[in-house]
Amino acid sequence: MRMFLSRLAMRIHSLTLSTLNGTYHETDSTFFGQFGNELQSRRLRALVHQMNTSFAENMRVSGRRRKICLDEFMKDDAEEDDLQGDQLLVSESEMKAWVKKVSSR
Repeated sequence: MRMFLSRLAMRIHSLTLSTLNGTYHETDSTFFGQFGNELQSRRLRALVHQMNTSFAENMRVSGRRRKICLDEFMKDDAEEDDLQGDQLLVSESEMKAWVKKVSSR
């Protein structure tokens, strides 16, 4: 029992070191292969990269607090059916005034 547990602990230790070092081919390459659908991976760096890419895309698309509406009439219509949560719709002049205020602080 002791030998079995020691081998198991050493295998886990080896897998952990391979994961942290990014050297997936040294230990058990089949463990680090794809599983489930093709987008999932057991490689730590690959998962972190995928999550960072997803986060960056989310921030690029909807990460702004203020959105500039060029036409005042569009702004009035958009405020009525504002389904974008906490996003503020502002004119270009309002945005410039806000930037000037914040930068002066």
